[in-house]
Amino acid sequence: MKIFQRSHTLFICFLLSLTGCVSAPSQSKLNIYDTWTLEKIIYDDTSVKTVEKGNFVQIHEDYILEIIKDYGKRRYPYTRKNKILSLESGNEIITWEITLYDNQKLQVKTPIGLYVLRR
Repeated sequence: MKIFQRSHTLFICFLLSLTGCVSAPSQSKLNIYDTWTLEKIIYDDTSVKTVEKGNFVQIHEDYILEIIKDYGKRRYPYTRKNKILSLESGNEIITWEITLYDNQKLQVKTPIGLYVLRR
């Protein structure tokens, strides 16, 4: 009986370690999915607009939601290819490019300017 329990325990540990190995790559693709606080926008002329609190960009698996004070919520379906996000706005495709990412910071080049975001 003890041999069966030990074998069973080892088998369960083996399966759990396999699951961890399989899950790791898919998690790395999901690392930008979150609610990000918009801190500032850097324009092409290098001027900077510091954004007041309460402005967010939520990145989901299949859509992006901008929550901007005084403008409301705008939802864009999108596709992602590496660092390029292609957002659909009506009949137009808008390109956002991820220029910097770490666990707490995200910078995205948009047609408006460079969004500086923080988790």
